[in-house]
Amino acid sequence: MIAVYCAKLSEPVVEALPGWVTSLLGAVIGAIITGVIAFYLQRNSHRNALVLERNKRKSEFVNKFVSDKVFVFLDQEIDFLQQLSGSSTIVYAKDLGFEHRSSMAMMQALVSVIDDGGEIKNSFNDLMQIKTSMENSIINNSGRDNFKLLGDAIKLCAKIKLLISNLD
Repeated sequence: MIAVYCAKLSEPVVEALPGWVTSLLGAVIGAIITGVIAFYLQRNSHRNALVLERNKRKSEFVNKFVSDKVFVFLDQEIDFLQQLSGSSTIVYAKDLGFEHRSSMAMMQALVSVIDDGGEIKNSFNDLMQIKTSMENSIINNSGRDNFKLLGDAIKLCAKIKLLISNLD
């Protein structure tokens, strides 16, 4: 369609040339313009498809390898912190059948894989510090602050799960 318009526009400009040259010139200019426009549209479409594919692969990776493991760990951590908050003595994770140290190291590595600007990693580190705060509270003043700390831990777990679920 653009070729036809270019041919019509070029007719009065090139009246000195024979009619077939004018039409041919208009058609060639129209074809070039159409080709350039099609090239840029295809290039942008290809770039957008690559971005979508990259995001799809990232989402599949997070869903397959990261989110399930992190969610299970967070649930176990909250269960452990509940045990700790209700205790007047320090409870050890391995006594509850939960190997905390190795699981924590693996989860920190998985959380580091997710690059979100550090918000998930910072929240995860804050959650890990709550355990130490609870143990210190038990040692220093018989755990009076532990229920407040447990509430903070539950909020952090919910925040981490929400951040992982909403990754782009």
